[in-house]
Amino acid sequence: LFAPIAIGVGKLRSDQYMKAAVPIGIAAAIVQVIGLSRWPLLVPGFASDAVNGNAATAAAAADHFHTTSTILGTVIGETFGYLLTAAWTLLVVRSLGARFSGRVFAGLGTVSAAMIFVGVFSPLDIGAIDTINFGGYVLWSVWLIWLAVVLLRSRTVQPVVVVETTTPSGEDCGDEPAVQAGSRVISAIYRWDGKAMRYMPDSDALERLANENSERF
Repeated sequence: LFAPIAIGVGKLRSDQYMKAAVPIGIAAAIVQVIGLSRWPLLVPGFASDAVNGNAATAAAAADHFHTTSTILGTVIGETFGYLLTAAWTLLVVRSLGARFSGRVFAGLGTVSAAMIFVGVFSPLDIGAIDTINFGGYVLWSVWLIWLAVVLLRSRTVQPVVVVETTTPSGEDCGDEPAVQAGSRVISAIYRWDGKAMRYMPDSDALERLANENSERF
């Protein structure tokens, strides 16, 4: 489910942080699926070999199980899973900002990501690491539920995206610097504020754009 969550959340904003978050979230889903897939795909075969009565075959099955668990489980599924999950969470928090659902929401996401990242050091076999990592996932689950509740109420949320494109006319502007061709994306999320009885933006990006245009023209 992580991949569709990453794709869906990626539609909330169009800044550089969210653009980076989408592929990282998808990658986090992929490595965790790879890590878990060893159980239905490989472990039954190892178990069958381990109980077939042949000591050499059983020993080889045990070795293969430990090797598979280390590579697919510990390294790919867990270590890269922790790293990518933490990175995705921090990028989403940075993109949405505190205005999306308050400072507590942003802080909860940041703290849970940091605690999940600690799991990268789990192979050091320090007991506290696994406890911190587990607590991080509990907090992360709460943060995800919070995010889901906000989005379920997104009938009151309206994303606005403006693409500004600059095309030089080729005219001589005298001493003024030549206009450079280019484009940029300006976005904001308008959320219904029941107390103010109007939509409130999560940033002043569009207001700044309007001010820039008024100064130009």
